[in-house]
Amino acid sequence: MGDEIKQTYGDKEYQEQKKLIKDMYSKLPLNKKHWQYRSKHVTNQTRNKIDEITEALMRNTPHYKKYLVKTEKESNYRKELFGKTKRTKKDYGFNKKKDIQKRLGNALLAQMKKQTMVAEVMKRNYQDTPYSLKNGEESSYKKSLISQKIMREIEQAVNDDYAKYRAEKEYERVLQRIAWEQKRNEL
Repeated sequence: MGDEIKQTYGDKEYQEQKKLIKDMYSKLPLNKKHWQYRSKHVTNQTRNKIDEITEALMRNTPHYKKYLVKTEKESNYRKELFGKTKRTKKDYGFNKKKDIQKRLGNALLAQMKKQTMVAEVMKRNYQDTPYSLKNGEESSYKKSLISQKIMREIEQAVNDDYAKYRAEKEYERVLQRIAWEQKRNEL
């Protein structure tokens, strides 16, 4: 597992991701029910960090790259067809980028919430246990929240959510094609 992580991240990249996640974690609201990408309790600065992390996690995912290319092509096609808009909320490419950032951000936050809750349960279970550690070592519940294993789990959760999102979008496209074909056949 460790070699797989090193291949995925490399030591320097892993350390940068770990630092970003720790920094983002420290800026999240204390109440975990507010750990939602679009929550009013999550600042834009924290949201930008979430986007940076998910972008880095998805960087080497070929489907994600294809998705970005396809949405850019579709956006350009719509601009040619309908003309450019000055309102960013009406820009197809902008909206798709924001949508995927929200979905991936929520996947990241959900995984972090899960890991935090596990760490808190372990801490509660072990805080009253009177045993000493040699050489000032930390017990397992006090170790860093963001280990290589957890980084891998976060990456997997984000990738799984993206795969689910792709499947939903493909299903919607198929339904749309069927509806178009039915309309065309009615004429």
